[in-house]
Amino acid sequence: MDSFAGLIVTIAIAGMLAWLVFNTAGVVARRSATWRRLILVANAVASLLGLVLTLLLALMIYEATSAANLVALILLWIVAGGLALLGIAAFLGASVSHPENRDGDGV
Repeated sequence: MDSFAGLIVTIAIAGMLAWLVFNTAGVVARRSATWRRLILVANAVASLLGLVLTLLLALMIYEATSAANLVALILLWIVAGGLALLGIAAFLGASVSHPENRDGDGV
């Protein structure tokens, strides 16, 4: 498989995972206003943490002194980027759904 096809497959897999998280967050957020608020806050924090870590780790790549440090930074960068992507997808999924039960008790 050439690099372009690998890139397309990677983007497709990331898109499918983001769609799955988007739908799941929407279903859970429809349970009650409390669940929706919890999902919104938790995924806003996860998204910001993922974005900050991604940017900080990208800056630290130039300071890597050995190959092992470089590999560790790149793996952490991929994990932080995934956290940001999935956090944003879940946040959007919860933000577009409206809870069926508005009393806030989650039942």
